[in-house]
Amino acid sequence: MAPLSHPVPEGYSQIGTLGKTFKLEGGLRFYGLGQAEQAAIVELKQVFVPPLGVVTLKRVEVMPQQTVLYLAGVLSIEAAKRLVNEPVYAPRIALPGEAYGYVEALIGRPVLRDGQPFGVVRDLLEAGGQRLLVVGAQRAIHLVPLAAPYVTVGDAIDIRNPPEGLFEPA
Repeated sequence: MAPLSHPVPEGYSQIGTLGKTFKLEGGLRFYGLGQAEQAAIVELKQVFVPPLGVVTLKRVEVMPQQTVLYLAGVLSIEAAKRLVNEPVYAPRIALPGEAYGYVEALIGRPVLRDGQPFGVVRDLLEAGGQRLLVVGAQRAIHLVPLAAPYVTVGDAIDIRNPPEGLFEPA
């Protein structure tokens, strides 16, 4: 029987997913949706995990290759295993730093090409260590590297002087 799931509270956004268990005391690996979300977890006091509801972060361990969360009430590896692959949400007002870095803040944002309306961000993908904007424009989908020098993030995503072929049909 699947665990009961609490509805996501108003004002919360998904920031990541719980991964495999870590050690015997109920730790869970945390995978942020992006770098901003991965960094934000250390600043938070509480998160929302659907089977648990709002839960206190007892401890967050940041290691070179992973981040591990210890959630209040999750005291054993058995309890932690039931939470693997569950989404993690945080209150938007508690998220530190510039909102432009968060995945949810980019989705739906207009895209300009050399200052002219071009399309809209439909999604953000992590691929090979880089974030790719999924841009819907002119009845096509385009993948644009977010960190590229020709991409500026503001109220809109402005792509100036893109390399030849970036928006050509595949």
